[in-house]
Amino acid sequence: MKRILKWVASLALTVAVAGTTFLPAMTANAAEAEGTEKVYTTSCDMAKFIYQGYYHCDTGVNPNSNGPIAISKAKLENKNVFGKKVTKDVYIVGLAGTEFMFNEPRGVITDLQVGFEQDNFYIREIRKVVCKVVPKGANVIFTGHSLGGMVAQQAAGDRTLKHRYNIINTISFGSPLINPIGREGKVQRLGDTSDIVPYMSAQSFVRPVHQIAGLNREDGGYAKKDFAEAHMRSYLRTDVWGDYDVLGFKGGSAKIIIDENDIESYGAYIIPLLKDLPRIDMSPWS
Repeated sequence: MKRILKWVASLALTVAVAGTTFLPAMTANAAEAEGTEKVYTTSCDMAKFIYQGYYHCDTGVNPNSNGPIAISKAKLENKNVFGKKVTKDVYIVGLAGTEFMFNEPRGVITDLQVGFEQDNFYIREIRKVVCKVVPKGANVIFTGHSLGGMVAQQAAGDRTLKHRYNIINTISFGSPLINPIGREGKVQRLGDTSDIVPYMSAQSFVRPVHQIAGLNREDGGYAKKDFAEAHMRSYLRTDVWGDYDVLGFKGGSAKIIIDENDIESYGAYIIPLLKDLPRIDMSPWS
């Protein structure tokens, strides 16, 4: 067991550092985009929604990132079992993954805590923010990348959030399986064939078949040595994931209509009393 823990910790650190180095270039925060209402049709649109929560990109920083938690009200269009279009109001909660920022619970320690399905500061902050912002009884869709996708699965199984909301879907990008028992709603995991992160949780030892069989895989053409680039860039590519709808189903027809001016970003803090301090970048490459 000690060898397993040591191996997972070492690999988690390597992926965390290498992965965030390859964060894709961000153009502008979607929340400030002109032309307010947009239609999200593919999983790539959901990935973009998440990625605006990252502070880093490969050309510097994303100055419009106010925090890793993005929330917006939207409308979900889908078809029922009879093929009839159904529209419902939803709230989308997007969760960014690992970064090394002062007082933010998204480092290697949180990676390990979530990977071994332990309580952590990130899920506590998500619970607090969602309960404050999203009205009770609302339909909620959680989506996240990497660590964010792992915590999104935790949120789908969180007692407080399940009691307060109707969690209808969870979509994770480049994330391993987190304990599937007790989760609410449908969960879709998407992973590039060169991305090793979707296998880095305790479930690889506890439920290896579920870990592998439950992952929707597509080949982005990355070499195995480019796993970090696959982990960060693949999920934005429509040539790889364009056949997956916004709920993560291949060949699905679900769409989300969203006013991007309504997207709000929220911080997540280890010490809430220090939340008003300027964001301090602690990345090893900065």
